Amino acid sequence: MSQVGPKTHISSSPAVSEKDECGDVVFRFSLRPCTIPQNPEAALESFFRAQIGDLLRVVDLTFHGQSVLVDGFRFINDTGRHFELWPAEAGDEDSRSDNPDEQPPPPAH
Repeated sequence: MSQVGPKTHISSSPAVSEKDECGDVVFRFSLRPCTIPQNPEAALESFFRAQIGDLLRVVDLTFHGQSVLVDGFRFINDTGRHFELWPAEAGDEDSRSDNPDEQPPPPAH
């Protein structure tokens, strides 16, 4: 059984194929809800971390024409919480630069 998306699984039973009105072959798979518990807040945080990280790989953000280094984000409706784009792994504290102008490399996917 393989996982498809965050909330569904494809059954290991064979696919049923049939032809539609145009003669195209249509495959049907039975889907079951995922039994793995989902944390919506963690999923949202992870989604935006990945989106911003991908964006920073192809654009240079600026403020009044000057490049700015971005290392985190906040949600507009929850400005009290800050999320790092590249959180330090356990034991990585020694590898972080003391230079505030040096942006960490984006994580490899």
